[in-house]
This record gives sequence, structure tokens and C-alpha cells, in this order.
Amino acid sequence: MAKKKKHAMKHTHIEHHDDGSHTKKHTMDDGSETSSAHADDASMMQAMQGAMQGPQEAPAAAAPAAPPEPAAA
Repeated sequence: MAKKKKHAMKHTHIEHHDDGSHTKKHTMDDGSETSSAHADDASMMQAMQGAMQGPQEAPAAAAPAAPPEPAAA
């Protein structure tokens, strides 16, 4: 029995540049491609981990701010 993938990526290719930056290219299951640039390893890994988690629930709406209190006279 095959495991269901958490993402729609067929494969990923990462280009490493001399200045320490990276270009990440994803080929999706439907054949489309996306790419993104990252300044260093940490930012690239953070983006990849976020993509691997799949869709996330929308955060709960924040409560409206209280109106300012009137100035003392």
C-alpha cells in the first residue's frame, strides 16, 4: 500500500552558488515548475520544511484592539 504524499512535488533540484546562496526548483506532480532564491542554507531549509508540511489551518482571527482610554483632564 502506497503512502499518501504530504505535498504535490514530483522532485526538487537545488543549485548551490559560490556566494552561499541557493536556487531551489520544484517540479510539481502536474508538470508545472516553481523556483525560489535563498540567501543561505537556513532560509532554504526553513522554506523547504514549510512546503513539506502541506496546507496549514488558517490562524484564528485576532481579537479587535480595545479603544483608547480618554485623556485625563
